[in-house]
Amino acid sequence: MNQRQFLLSLSVTTAIVVAIQLIFQQFIHIFQAHAGMTWWSLAFFIPLSIGMFLAGKRAAVSSNKGLFTGLTMALTFIKMLVAVICMVIYRKVFSAQGKDFLLPFFIVYFAFTIFETYFMIKLAKEKA
Repeated sequence: MNQRQFLLSLSVTTAIVVAIQLIFQQFIHIFQAHAGMTWWSLAFFIPLSIGMFLAGKRAAVSSNKGLFTGLTMALTFIKMLVAVICMVIYRKVFSAQGKDFLLPFFIVYFAFTIFETYFMIKLAKEKA
């Protein structure tokens, strides 16, 4: 996967997530009340995906055979850890009660996880 393909895929993924979130915000109260979580999530996942792509691209062409796998595992752990930290910060800053604010976050999380899995698989195939 080259950089142009990646950026196009990232743009499409982002546009789909934004469209889904905006539609849900029109009809579902939880999404209206926690629209900020959607934008926080996008602000987190877009740069993370770019960083993952750049690091994965480098690791895929490395002579170290275990680097790509190790990088993928480390990035997955870091992503989950930072995601939990972001949820805690959002809850404290916006005094979010209950767990409703997590629904907008997890839509973005799952969409970007699918996207990241897709491009990391493409990068892994380049290595082979």
